[in-house]
Amino acid sequence: MPLWNDATWNAPGTFWGPASPPTPLIETRQRTKTKHAMKRQRYYPAAIGDQGNWNGNFADKLPNYLTALTLSALQVTTGVADARYLQYCLSFWLTDVRSFSLAATQALEVLSNGSSSGAYAMPLFTAPPMPPGDAAAVPPILPTVPVTAGALNRIFDLVQIIKRSPGYTDAIGSDLGIIGEEDTTEHLTTAFVLRPSSFVLRPSSFVIRHSSFVIRHSSFVIRHSSFVIRHSSFVIRHSSFVIPMFDPTLPQAGTEIDAVQMRSQLNGLKALIDAIVTVTAAQIEGVTTLLPGEAASVGLTVIGNTLHFSFGIPRGDAGTQGQNGADGANGTDGADGAVGPQGPPFAQALVDAVTTLNPGDAATVGVSFDGTNVHFSYGIPRGNNGVDGTDGATGPPGPPFAQAVVDSVNTLPPGTPATVGVSFDGSSVHFVFSIPEGAVGGEGPQGDPGPPGEVTNAALAGAISSTSSNSNAVTTLDTPFLNDPPNLADMELLRAKLNELINALRR
Repeated sequence: MPLWNDATWNAPGTFWGPASPPTPLIETRQRTKTKHAMKRQRYYPAAIGDQGNWNGNFADKLPNYLTALTLSALQVTTGVADARYLQYCLSFWLTDVRSFSLAATQALEVLSNGSSSGAYAMPLFTAPPMPPGDAAAVPPILPTVPVTAGALNRIFDLVQIIKRSPGYTDAIGSDLGIIGEEDTTEHLTTAFVLRPSSFVLRPSSFVIRHSSFVIRHSSFVIRHSSFVIRHSSFVIRHSSFVIPMFDPTLPQAGTEIDAVQMRSQLNGLKALIDAIVTVTAAQIEGVTTLLPGEAASVGLTVIGNTLHFSFGIPRGDAGTQGQNGADGANGTDGADGAVGPQGPPFAQALVDAVTTLNPGDAATVGVSFDGTNVHFSYGIPRGNNGVDGTDGATGPPGPPFAQAVVDSVNTLPPGTPATVGVSFDGSSVHFVFSIPEGAVGGEGPQGDPGPPGEVTNAALAGAISSTSSNSNAVTTLDTPFLNDPPNLADMELLRAKLNELINALRR
């Protein structure tokens, strides 16, 4: 009988197994699709590139629901601090580390095969700065600070608390990003449902049995508190894998050897082997206590190479009240406990004062903490006086004034310097004159006697009519002009005062 690797294995009339095909012992059945109710996928992103954004959204939105979800301030501040630090590490620190790894590899290549004139210095990695936060934002954005290990586990525990809150809704869950998208995949296999009959929990072991859930891995052990999961074999088949169909009933005995069929079978086997997920870690996200009588449940998801379990275990019925035991002897004092975890970050920063110091003094910062807020007091030296600037360019000519006004003319004592006050009100230039009177002259020679005569009232009125009137009623223009040169308003003020004087002198 020819073998599969003989040169004539695909010759007509060549068969697998015996010369005459036996009666099949197993009836071939067509696999049918079973549709299930729509369910949600896991909310936490599988891609590292998306995990930073998820943590940032969770940190931004969580403080908004402190009251609605009846959370404590400690729960919110701790959850925000964990998410902020994860966001920093996933979005900034990890990006810089990956960039540095390329530089480090290149440096090793130069160190190994390059050349240099002196000792070759290897590059040093500098972590990116942590975001400082924004105390003025509403609600305030706390600065990013390092947290203790297990940040993501604490966030998953907090999510379980949030979902059990009486005020929780799908709208809140969607805003926080803790509800996964709808899973539209049609699953061909029977859904994994854990019922009390298949759920066995013993103090020494934790066993899951189900006909469609096959575990193969010789070293797979999960430990969490008193839970121990052991199984001699572990295999996970993921519904999103697209693999060539492998039919274990082919080739059937007594059929002709078919190269196409054989190639398909071998490719199917290879695809099955390649599709096996290597599980390197397992993580218990949370254990939820259910009401007595409820069915126990286990949620299992695969993210990368890590199994994530969520257990729901019903508590037992309340037992009967036992008899009071005898008082025990007083125990010895216990040893001092370990140092507690780092406390939550402060709620906000307040600037109490900013003091201006003399030039050259050292700047100062005073910091105090009242248990809730960090208080700052700053002392900042002012700068030295700057040098005089250069003269500016000549400005354009000002607008012409409409008229000049003499506001007043004052008589000064003899010998006093004369003065002129000028102001501009935007349309008129106003003048105020101060003129010293002349000194008294000496007595002149006596003139010839005039003809006798008499001054009549008409002659006196005629003589007076050609003289100016008294201007004492006109006020002086004492206010100096502020503009240099005067502007149109100053010139208009001067014009009005001059008209006032002229009108007062007229008869």
